[in-house]
Amino acid sequence: MTPDLSKNFQLSESQFDQLINRLKQGDNTLFKSVFTAHANDCINYLKVTFKAEYDEAYDAMLDTMINFRQRLVDGKVVYGNLRFLFLQMASQHYVRMQTSKAKVVSTDQFEEPEEELISISEDQLKTLETAWNKLGDACRELLKMNFYDGLRLNDIAIRLEKTDVAIRKQKERCLEQLKNTYLTYKDNDDDRF
Repeated sequence: MTPDLSKNFQLSESQFDQLINRLKQGDNTLFKSVFTAHANDCINYLKVTFKAEYDEAYDAMLDTMINFRQRLVDGKVVYGNLRFLFLQMASQHYVRMQTSKAKVVSTDQFEEPEEELISISEDQLKTLETAWNKLGDACRELLKMNFYDGLRLNDIAIRLEKTDVAIRKQKERCLEQLKNTYLTYKDNDDDRF
């Protein structure tokens, strides 16, 4: 029984194997042509299924395409029903995007601005700045990506080409170093009075 090509982006199994080999060699030409031809199918699926706006559906499709490509290279995708897998991944990504967007919206419903919830003196701010500047570049960058840019640790791990565990441990060390440096400088300031 021959596999249904429509379920596999019109690729035969040998063409699929060729796609994988070319991707592993750094050649994205075939991948781009296959997935560009099917991008609108995914966008329309998300629009109809989730009543998604075009831009959000496009973003989910594009992020899924990047993830799908990596999975192909890593050997985590097998031939059989590629279209279904791709649409499922895009759907899950879209739902995650909407869930995280809903969390952001709900935090805006506080009556008091966040600045009023935290009280920090000028001396504490200077001590924190000193402790921050004593951190190494790698720690400052990781903490900035996590706390300021709002990136999750697994996204940072991908960006820095490290494992999730390594990034989590590095974050713990960086926070501990920041805390200890802050306390050291704070204690030194307190001793002056």
